[in-house]
Amino acid sequence: MYQYRKDYPGVWENGQIYGRSLATMLEASPTPLFVVSPARSLENSTRFVELTRSLTEDRAEVFYSVKTCCDPQILRMIAQSSVGAEVVGNEELKLARDAGFSRFIVDGAWKSSTLLKETIESNCQIINIGDANELSEIDAIAQQYGIVQPIGMRLRLPHQNFLGLSSQEFELVLENLSHYRHLLLSGLHVHAGFNILAQNIQPIIDTLQWGASTASAYGQHITTFDVGGSMAEMAAIENDLNRYVAMLVSSLLTMSEARLIFEPGRLIVGDVATLVVSVVRRTSGNVLIIDASAELLSFLSGQTPLIGVWAIGRPLRGSLNEMTVRGIWESDHDYITVQLPTEVIVGDKLLFFNCGAYALSFTEAFSPYHTHIMYID
Repeated sequence: MYQYRKDYPGVWENGQIYGRSLATMLEASPTPLFVVSPARSLENSTRFVELTRSLTEDRAEVFYSVKTCCDPQILRMIAQSSVGAEVVGNEELKLARDAGFSRFIVDGAWKSSTLLKETIESNCQIINIGDANELSEIDAIAQQYGIVQPIGMRLRLPHQNFLGLSSQEFELVLENLSHYRHLLLSGLHVHAGFNILAQNIQPIIDTLQWGASTASAYGQHITTFDVGGSMAEMAAIENDLNRYVAMLVSSLLTMSEARLIFEPGRLIVGDVATLVVSVVRRTSGNVLIIDASAELLSFLSGQTPLIGVWAIGRPLRGSLNEMTVRGIWESDHDYITVQLPTEVIVGDKLLFFNCGAYALSFTEAFSPYHTHIMYID
């Protein structure tokens, strides 16, 4: 359920979004309106890099997950930091290059020949392998360029069924790795999926430790531990993040040459966008109808679902109540449950925070008419 926030420091305070008057914005643009602050993505990137470097004594690298939001303005801002780009497709690679990224990691369940050639040509830092069938093609391309390409192996976590290598598949790869003379196994990769900070991270540590030990038994030396997966918005989880990184450091960085790689997406861009919608009708039973899709918000908008209200200068002092917000689509699924002050009326604006990850990339799907975007310099 979306939790009501009277304010959200740095995002929504005193009638301002990212330091700009919402009233002034709405004079220039109707709802539904995405208000976007690319500068916040740079702030988040910088804070996370500084945090990880401090906790690991400069033995960590950060690669932004481009699929999370590939808006060019946001990408250009993130590229100004020391963050690299994690890509899973040709278009993402092109966007990242155009934005100014110079370091890359390649992930994905399938990698096209074009993607592999272009990233290997660009001195790709590491290619994470999720299927043994990828090895021969990557080895052949690396041979063409006369290089030895570093690779990582994506290992399957206990709760996962398909993506990544099972323990048996991993050992089979290790047995045959000597056939690929232009590949260097240097890393292990896991992708924990949705909100790794809400999970017990011990299975992540156990899987990576097992992988390193098993590789060592086959004469392979693992120096890189790559942890992918959503980590919620920076403002919501900074204290938990310290604890999480510290656990990884104490468990995995036991050798002087070992290092950690992080692939955050939502952590960097989650709170760079806020969706502003209008309440167009209030029906019996505490049901509000808005001028955008509510169903999309239910799975796109945030690890920490937060909602605010702008009552056009009217103070809201009533108690909070659980309400249903229905969207504009003719669908039984187009609704979400929210916590809101009881005095919300037609014409008030609802603010859905943390819409920078994924939701911003689906802007046109939020309304059958038009969804507007306003960038804050």
